[in-house]
Amino acid sequence: MAILRMLLFLLLMSAEWTVRKFEKAIEVSKIKLTLRQQLVLSYVIVVLVPVLLVGLTLTNGMRKLAWEQTVQEAAESVWRVKRQVTDAMRAAIAISNRFFIDRDLESILDRNYESTWEVVSAYRGYLEFDLYPETSSEIAMIRAYSENPTILENWRIMRVSEGVQGADWYQEAIFKKGKISWRFITFPEMKKSFYTLTRVVSGINPVGVLTISLNPVFLNHILLQESFETLLIDENGVIISASDQGLVGQEADKTIFEPILAERNGPNRVYYRDTWYEVISDTVSLEDTHARLHVVSLFPVTEIMSSANRASRLGLMIIAISLAVSLLLIFVLSRLLTERIRLLSERTHRVAAGDLDCSLLIDGEDEIGKLSQDLNEMVQSIRTLYSQKEQLEIKQRDIRFNMLANQINPHFLFNVLETIRMKAVSRGETEIAGVVQRLGKLFRRNLELGQAPIPLMVELDTVISYLEIQSFRFGDRLNYSLDISEEVQDCLILPLIIQPLVENAVIHGMRDKLENGLVTIRAYVDENNLRIAVDDNGIGMDSQQLQRVRDSLVNPPNGDDRIGLRNVYERIRLYYGSDADLTINSTLSKGTTVEIIIPWSGV
Repeated sequence: MAILRMLLFLLLMSAEWTVRKFEKAIEVSKIKLTLRQQLVLSYVIVVLVPVLLVGLTLTNGMRKLAWEQTVQEAAESVWRVKRQVTDAMRAAIAISNRFFIDRDLESILDRNYESTWEVVSAYRGYLEFDLYPETSSEIAMIRAYSENPTILENWRIMRVSEGVQGADWYQEAIFKKGKISWRFITFPEMKKSFYTLTRVVSGINPVGVLTISLNPVFLNHILLQESFETLLIDENGVIISASDQGLVGQEADKTIFEPILAERNGPNRVYYRDTWYEVISDTVSLEDTHARLHVVSLFPVTEIMSSANRASRLGLMIIAISLAVSLLLIFVLSRLLTERIRLLSERTHRVAAGDLDCSLLIDGEDEIGKLSQDLNEMVQSIRTLYSQKEQLEIKQRDIRFNMLANQINPHFLFNVLETIRMKAVSRGETEIAGVVQRLGKLFRRNLELGQAPIPLMVELDTVISYLEIQSFRFGDRLNYSLDISEEVQDCLILPLIIQPLVENAVIHGMRDKLENGLVTIRAYVDENNLRIAVDDNGIGMDSQQLQRVRDSLVNPPNGDDRIGLRNVYERIRLYYGSDADLTINSTLSKGTTVEIIIPWSGV
């Protein structure tokens, strides 16, 4: 993580430095240098320099990281070996505690035997020494040494010979009176050496010395599991186990053992066996014994660094090749790019000079090719605009004429309707006069309305005029009612969004209704939405017909005659946004409800 953080910091610093240098270089050279030269300069500043800096930093970081990982792996290896060896030594200590207070063993060792049969009988009843080596792989053998002249030797219980009695480990066990000692002991009768625990049997009245030897195969198996050369060295400097079995029993080299005695756990660099090694060590020191066993891990410096150096050389070689190839490519690409830009620039100057027949097309589908296409289309559009200028002026004169005519026609129609109404009044046709008056009012209101929102009641006044006209047409077949909440009467809505719904209800809903037709208009606030509903008790629709009507709001089919509904839906969506909606619900032979839902703002 430290390497990554340092690398990120260098990248940021390099990027900042590069940007500053690049800005200065461009500022100075933007007039003097061509585009191709600027591209090459930008490549050198933006790519070449940062890549070299990052590559060198990364290479050095990789070497350092490889070294740190190796040291970490060696430390973990030492810790694993220490833990397993400690467990094995503790197992031996636990067994010795069992025999230290074993009265049966004390009785066997302290008893004066009268015959060989008596000795054999005593040994036959005591099998504890054979049990633990069979069940515990870390234990090689257990022995008890006694000075009792009447006992017989059976490789488990041994008589103390002169050689044993004068041995340091035997004297130390007697001297410590029950305390545990660890020694690397050679057993002459077996011609083998073991790392062995020693202590007397029965601390008050010693009757013998107990030895529990660790299994050298077990210890060697622990060391062989590690990838580094590992040694186990006792406090006297004797190698008790090693990855290389030829070193077992020898004294450790002073270059390795002296840093351990100085309690420098490492890593320590030493010159050993004609090469440099890094040494990492740790000490096994149990609380109930004064023995110190050292776990030592060695790894050659040259082997670790050679692999790191190979990776560094390979990385530098790849960087160098990549930069060389990229530099060559930037020269080639810059030439191709600038040549096309030069050609486009020349043709653009011709167009600017007035030559609109010059083609600006440049081969290619990249940005330059697309830019040339767009510029060429622009020139064609300019030519087209010149040719259409006169036609547009003629059309504008026609539009002005039609607008003047359209302003005259509504006044003429209003005057005609007023004349018809006055004639009906003079003849006593008050019902006809009222219908004509509402028709004129409806016509005038539709012409006067713009796109700005109007009060709800003004919109409803237009709707009522339309319903009165339709009531004159249908008679008792059509009735209507209003249910308008007081709080929404003055709110502003888009004009002409209710009348198309009412017209749709009358034309389609009441088409086959022979009597008691009813159109109800409701307006109220619900969940921060203004809801305007138009209900009719007309013929209604089945589910398939209803779905087709709903789909026509978004995807109108050819020949669809429900333009009013779709117009209202599109207008409220455009004005109020996606929160606005128009819902349609219908039941065959019962009627239809069309509801406008728009956000409620309180006004």
